[in-house]
Amino acid sequence: MSWWQKLKIDFLMIMILVVILATLLPAQGEIKVIFQHLTTAAIALLFFFAWGKAF
Repeated sequence: MSWWQKLKIDFLMIMILVVILATLLPAQGEIKVIFQHLTTAAIALLFFFAWGKAF
């Protein structure tokens, strides 16, 4: 059993912690631009796979 499984933190708790962390420490500068592009790509992939599953 890995150390991550021993912590028994579920996915929802991790997502809540990530949102809190992003609120307290937002990305700035060049990293902000990189994250904007990554976010756009992730949303595009989400719609692409959802559309592909519909057919």
